[in-house]
Amino acid sequence: MPQQDFNAAERQAIMRAREMYSRATPQNGEPIFHKQPPPPPPPMNNPPHHNNQHNQPPRQKPMQNNFLGTLFDGDMKLIIAMMLLLSGDGGDTLLLMALIYIML
Repeated sequence: MPQQDFNAAERQAIMRAREMYSRATPQNGEPIFHKQPPPPPPPMNNPPHHNNQHNQPPRQKPMQNNFLGTLFDGDMKLIIAMMLLLSGDGGDTLLLMALIYIML
């Protein structure tokens, strides 16, 4: 009995997939999306150029001149914005407490 149910469900899934595919193609029969060929690989006859950038230290983010920019980083600003939105909409206090805990 379970095998028959599985087979019936499989047939229905195949039928729905075919129906969705037939709806996705336009009336003239050609598919809507055309696959583009992959871009050609770069030519290999040129040796790779070595830059002197490997010896330089990584660049740091420029510090923002405003008060909030120095006090909070990008993630903290996002969490604070989420907390403000949730508190304004009468959000769940447990969720607000969890966000405060993440900020610690």
